[in-house]
Parts: sequence; C-alpha cells; structure tokens
Amino acid sequence: MQFIDEDSDVQQICIQNLQCLDQFCWKSHPRAFAGICIGFIQGFCQNQEICGLHHFSIEQLRDKIQQHPINGIRQYNLCPKNCDNIKCRFLHPPWLKQVCLQCLNKKKQCQAEPNLIHKITWDKLRDIVYKEYSISGLNPEIFCDENICDCPAKKFNIDKFCIKNFKGCCPMLDDRCLKPHRAWESFKFNSIFQEQQNAIVAKGCIKFDEKQKSFIKQQQKPPQLQIFIEQSSLFSMVNQIELRPQVDIIFIIDCTISMEKWLVAAKQNIKLIIKEFTRKISVSSCVRIAAVCYRDFSDGPNHIQYHDFTVQPEEIERFIDKFQPQGGDDIPEDLIGALDVAYNLNISKHPDSILQIFTITDAPCHGSKYHNILIDDKKEQNNLEEKIEKFVKRKRRFFFSFISIKEQQTEKMEKILRQCIPNYQSAKITETKFSDYVLFSLSATMNKSTKIEDDNNFLYRESQYKKQKQMNFIFESRGGSYLSQFRKQMKQTKIKKKKTLLQIEKAELNLQNHEKGQNVLVFKAFDQKNNVYVFKKTQLISEELQVKAKNYAKSRYQQQLIAKQLSHHFNQQCHQFQGKFFPIFYSTPYIYSFDIPIFGIKFIYGESYIDMDIPWVKYSNNADFFEKEYNFTTFSHFTYVKTNQNLIITDLQGKLNLFSDPCIHSKELEDEGNCQEIGCNNFFQFQHQNCTSLCISLKLPKNQLQQDAQQKGEQEYIVDVFGGKIDRSKLEKICANCNTQEKLLNLNDYSEICRACNEKQHQQEDCVCECCKEKFQISTNYEQLLETAVYLCQSCKKSDCKNFQERCHYCQTGICKQTIKTIQVLNKTYYLCLDAFHYLRQIRCKLCSQEYKFQNLLTNDEYCENNYTCNSCVSQKNN
Repeated sequence: MQFIDEDSDVQQICIQNLQCLDQFCWKSHPRAFAGICIGFIQGFCQNQEICGLHHFSIEQLRDKIQQHPINGIRQYNLCPKNCDNIKCRFLHPPWLKQVCLQCLNKKKQCQAEPNLIHKITWDKLRDIVYKEYSISGLNPEIFCDENICDCPAKKFNIDKFCIKNFKGCCPMLDDRCLKPHRAWESFKFNSIFQEQQNAIVAKGCIKFDEKQKSFIKQQQKPPQLQIFIEQSSLFSMVNQIELRPQVDIIFIIDCTISMEKWLVAAKQNIKLIIKEFTRKISVSSCVRIAAVCYRDFSDGPNHIQYHDFTVQPEEIERFIDKFQPQGGDDIPEDLIGALDVAYNLNISKHPDSILQIFTITDAPCHGSKYHNILIDDKKEQNNLEEKIEKFVKRKRRFFFSFISIKEQQTEKMEKILRQCIPNYQSAKITETKFSDYVLFSLSATMNKSTKIEDDNNFLYRESQYKKQKQMNFIFESRGGSYLSQFRKQMKQTKIKKKKTLLQIEKAELNLQNHEKGQNVLVFKAFDQKNNVYVFKKTQLISEELQVKAKNYAKSRYQQQLIAKQLSHHFNQQCHQFQGKFFPIFYSTPYIYSFDIPIFGIKFIYGESYIDMDIPWVKYSNNADFFEKEYNFTTFSHFTYVKTNQNLIITDLQGKLNLFSDPCIHSKELEDEGNCQEIGCNNFFQFQHQNCTSLCISLKLPKNQLQQDAQQKGEQEYIVDVFGGKIDRSKLEKICANCNTQEKLLNLNDYSEICRACNEKQHQQEDCVCECCKEKFQISTNYEQLLETAVYLCQSCKKSDCKNFQERCHYCQTGICKQTIKTIQVLNKTYYLCLDAFHYLRQIRCKLCSQEYKFQNLLTNDEYCENNYTCNSCVSQKNN
C-alpha cells in the first residue's frame, strides 16, 4: 500500500499525529505513522534522544511502510518500552505484553523474563496474533477499502467500521471520520453490532426531518433516554411560587456504578424539569438550582463534586452531563459527605425562602446504624441526624424528598430521616415516573409553604441591577487624572445588567442622621439573585425629579467603588511596607432600576448590609471632626497621595473595620457633600495635622498645611495607633464576590475574597468551550459568582465570539471567530461550522472518488445524502 508518493505528501501529515488535540487541524493523522518523527522528515527535529521517535528518511519510510502489518500495525509502530503512558506516541496492542521486545527487535540484551514469548520473529508473531484475534478467520489485511466490492468485510458487516483505520491508513482521527474507529483487537464477532451502535462518528451538521419536512440541526452525540414532563402538572405551583420570596432546589445524586441503570433517566429528567419549571415562572430569578454528585471514599479525594446555585438551568445541565456512573466498592456511599457539601452551598440567606432537597440514591449512607449490610468500611459513622438537623434549624421552609431505588437497602435510613425532618416525603423510583414524582413533590412543597404564615410588611419588585467585577488599583500619573482612568476602568469591568427580585421592607429603617445621611430615605431589602441584604438609599424627591434620583444613585455608586478600590490598595500597601494596621473594607455597591417606580423612584442606590449588632460610629466628617480615640485618618491621607492629589476620602464611618457612605472631595466630581479644595484643606488643617507612624511606614509626604502647623507649633496630640481602641478580636471582612461577611482570622489578611470563595477558586475542572470546542480549565462555582460566561474559554471571551454574527451555511449555528472555515463561490463567502467542515473533508465524488475541494457549494440535499459530483465529472457528463 502506497502512503507517500511525493515528498509533499509528508507535509500533509500532522506532526502530533494520533496525539493531536487541535479540533480544527486539517492535516492527516494515519495510524501507520505512529512512532515516526514527522518533525524529522519535515526538517524540524534533529535530536532523536529528545523526541524518542524513529528518525527515518523518506526512502527508509517507504521501505518500512511496505512491511506486512499485523492487524494494521507495523513493527516500528510498537512501543519499544511497552509503557502505560497515555501520551505515548507509539501503539500498544494487547498482544504486545506477551512478547519479548528484545527478541522481536533482535537486541542481544534479552533478560529471559518469564511469561513472555522469546526467540520470536515478526512473521511468527503474525501467526500467533491472527490465531488469537481473528473473527471467523478474518483479519484486516484481507479487506479492501473500496466502496463497491465483494470482500468479506461486506459479508460480515465489518464495513460498518472504518476499514482504512483497521489497515492503518485512515487520515481522520476518531470521531471525525464518517465511520467509527476501533482497534481490531477491541471486540469479538458477537459484539460488532453493539460496538457500532455505541460509536461516535462524524456526521453532517443537518439532517432532513420527515415530520417537519425540513432540514434541522443534527446532534453529534448519540441520543439519550428522554422522558417528557406533563406540563399540566406545573400549573398549580406556578402561581404559588411567585408568592414566595425564593425557592432553592438542590439535587443530591448518587453517581456510583450501581446507579448506571437509572442515572441516564435522572440526568435527562432533571434537565427537562428545570427547563419547564423555570420557563413557566415570570420572575426567573426566584428559582435557583444546585447539584451535588457524590460517590464513595474509595473513589478518591474528589469523590464529591458540586455546582453552586444558579438561575441558569443550562449550567446545571452541563454539570450533570459530565458525570458517568463509576466507583463505589461497598454498598453504602458517602451521602453524609454530600449533605455536608450541600449545607455549605450559597443557600439563600432570606429567612422565608424555600429549600427543597431531592436525594436520588440506591444505597444507604455509611454507618451500621442506618442499614443491615454486612460490608461497610465505616460502620462507626453515626452523624446523619446531626447533618439533617442543621438544615432543619437553618430553614423553617425546609423540604426533603428521598427517591429510593432499592427500598430494602435504604429502609432503615429512611425511618431515621422521617423522624428528623418535619417535611419529609419519599417514593420508590422507576425511570418512567421520575419526572412525575419530582413535579408532584415540588407542587406539594409549594402548597405546604403557603400554610406557613408570612409577614405582610414587604414589597416585592422585579428589578435590574448593575455591579462591577473586582477593580484592582491601576493608576498611571502620565495617563491623565486618577478619576478619568477610574471611569475608563469602570466601563471595562462592568457586568451586563441582570434581573433580580427584591423583597423590600415597607417601613423605613430607624437610623440616626449621621448613619443614613441628610435628606435620604433608607430601606432594608433582600436581593435574591445576589443572595444579600442591602441598604437602599434614595433622596427625598418628587416623582418629577427622576433625573436627580438617577444622578444621586450613580454618584453614590461611583464614590463607593472608588472607596472600595482605594481601601483594598491601602490594605495591600500597609501589608507590603509592614505597617501596624488592620484591613478595612467598604460595602459592595449596586444600582437598581425598576420599570414600576417604588416610592415614586425608578433608580435606587444600594449597598451590602453590614450585619453587626453594634452601634454605627462616625470616625470623621467633612469639616474639623475626627474621632481621636479611633484615628483612621491615615487612610484619608493615603487616598490623597495615591491619586496624585486628585481627590481625598473623608467622612469615614461604619461598624468596626467595615465602612460605608464615604464623601469624596475633588474638582472632577459633582455631589452635594463634595467640598472640593475646602474639604481637603479642612482635613489637613483640623483632622490630620500630625502624620502617624503608619503614614511614615507608607512614606506619605506631608501636606503644606501640615508643614505650616508644625512650624507654628500648633499640632495637638493624637492617638498614634491605626484604629485606636477598636477591639481587634471582633474584626470582620466583606467578600467582594459573594458579599459574605466573615470573621477576620488574621489581621494581615487583606484579601477581599472569603474563605469559601478562595476554596472555590482553586477547584478547577475540565470544560469544553461551547464556541471553539477546545478543552479548558475553569472554576465554575467561582466564576458564576463573577457572572462570567463559564461556557467560553478565555480565547473566545477575548475574541468576543458570542457577538460574531456569521452563521454556518447549513445548520445556521454560530461560528467561532478563531476557527472560521469558508467556501468561496463566485466571489461570495459561505461560512461553515466545525462539524460541517470535518464532514465535507470526507465527501468524495460519487463518479471518480475525488475528494471534495471546497470549491463549489453543495445543496442541503447533496450535503445530507453525500451526493457530490466533482467539476471534472460534471464537465465530462455535459460533453
């Protein structure tokens, strides 16, 4: 068989060959070239010791490739080390482990290892392998790869697989070929049909639907079991759910091998339920979904994986689809560990929200207390009740549904669960009744929850909200003023407006003027999407002055962001210069907009609520007052220096080290509290005549007013300790991502990320980009808090692929900007998706078998039926 007729043919072979991970690679990947250094032939590689592959010249390669193969494998394809490395560039057929490679390769250093065949030649090895791996006396070498022939491959339906791959000469990788790729040794005759059914092959991106009488998108994955939901079952709960502040649904799923029979149905129905359930609800943000998939301890340290709460059901779909049933050495599984993980999810902080857990398993948890099974490697475990009790105490609207698959194994555990959980229900699952039961359970949950009395002192409003990604301090003095650069950064880090549901207390908060500000209304509200309590602040204005309300909201939002950024930079610098300090944090700001005005206003500023049961303290104001016993004035001095005297932050106030409501003095800001230069002078003349030791540590230069006061001897004594008498054992921090307020364990911990978010950030998982189909790693649970597109890799995000308007000519799906494939016909460009491109690469002329050259456009019928006639054959036919 002739593989390379000319030197140029070698240039068409991929250097990575079978290890190629580039889904857009158009070069050939024949198995016959395994173990050969293509880079050497193409003139790239010169060191065989580094690459570890065979360095053959083209002439040597032509000779070697003519060697009689064994099931499509030649001797130079075999791994000389017979290793187990999945990244090895050689082949590892199962019969290789029976052979002494030193004898086969005629090496003198044979160690005479037992259980190996010694003094073997390639011809003798072929006879042995053919005898062991023949199918009705057949082997790949007797097949031909012609479309029309009478060879045995047709007789035994072996041509359902790629014959060229059996022979080692198929240029396509597995899943890009029109026929499945399988190693000849991987199946016996009676399993050929099943192997073919389970294979994933390249298909066109469209197919003709007989029912719709039109071309539709063709899925590239094999179909899975689908059980449809009765839509009428949802209607009774849809109206009720909108009366509830929020519904959190957690699916806890046993993913061990014993669940294989049921897991496919569970996956598909969960996706359908989520889609149908959320589609019916007008306020989509009031339903959040999470999933915890668990196995057993013996399956490794990552035997429990989770996806935190999201309002996007497709994120849960992608998460659940990643799991295949496997593991579980004994019958009991780590359900207790899964409940622990579920408890630490971002469950709604609202006291009246609903928490519904569905547990799907065929096995009890560990602990002899919960089952009568003899084999259990953790019989001593006995804390299931403790884990459940935590949920019961946390949520008065807590509902637990147990879906039992093997009732006889979980009956003892269920009795204990029923005693611990007031709102408990269970059912024995069958695949066909899964969706009916889940919907029934949700409906029952809604009915029960309405019987729990609500406080009628709230307003519910759907709102759009605006917030920023984390903004690190970036300032270049030559690039303009700090404020002008900050505003550019705001545009770059803004998150697209999202919807949320707000539960707003009707009564205004009873606060002192110094806590809420002058001429300002302050209400407490719960933001369901961001799972955070917020202060909502707005000015006392008439409905006609909506512009003023919007400007007030934008001004407060911007000033809070500036204070948040500069406080974080202050914490970093204090830590870097080893100053005696503790970190300070500003609340997270939001802007909410309403279609229907609330309190006569459509735009309201909000910030995360500082949840401390202690008095609010005013540490300084805009004039001559500062609290000497606390003395946070170093921070104000820092803001003045680090912005190149563009602004100064005063009016420091809050609870302990958690601050809010700053006042910024600058010529570039418009705000009623902005005193511009007077505000700055008041600070240095009355509040900060003396620099503190922390100012010196930070190398903050003295202001001219300070120098004048020093010369006149007008300086008064100050407490030279940052924060003064504040109790450092009670300090807390506010997470910039999830707004969690937690105890500050280390005074040098200036990070704005809480411990839970930090842990999520390091939980990387493999994903496939929905745009370019490339694999990448991402922390899904962390990124969703930042509201980034978790289904796109960084390259596609930077390329802004989601806004690329061009679509595939055939299936009309979006095209990745990084991998554009086109056909040029009569000066017009037609775009192709990746599936269409790989499919068309394999189409051949039905008359002369010439490959498709991407020079003319196939109709949808020709494309789907693989009915292509090249230009040469068309010309001959017309003549």
